[in-house]
Amino acid sequence: QSQVTSTKPHTIASIHRLIRTMYYLITHNKLYDYTSTQNR
Repeated sequence: QSQVTSTKPHTIASIHRLIRTMYYLITHNKLYDYTSTQNR
């Protein structure tokens, strides 16, 4: 049990970082898709 509680904050931090990275990629991919479709 102590091992789970010690790794929990690390897991939450990694998930938060992953969500932030996904959000960043999604928002920038929207801009990229818009410019690529305009060039076509």
